[in-house]
Amino acid sequence: LYFAWAYTPDAVLHALGIYYYPSKYWALALPVWLSGTAVAIFWLYEGMNLALSEPLHSLRSLQDGDPGDMPLTQVNAMLFDR
Repeated sequence: LYFAWAYTPDAVLHALGIYYYPSKYWALALPVWLSGTAVAIFWLYEGMNLALSEPLHSLRSLQDGDPGDMPLTQVNAMLFDR
């Protein structure tokens, strides 16, 4: 229905008895506006995630989900003692 309205000339719509319909401007403006909004939301989401994350050199970004599993000395021994 959207494409029929967008591509049908006004004379054909008048011949069919259809006189009340939105301007053809909206056939292009609405998809462009929705696409621009989707891109802006994506950029805002990415920007918020970057702003809220710790810097790469921060030690706060190195966390274990459950620090009570294994003592740190045992972890160091497993990782660095060969």
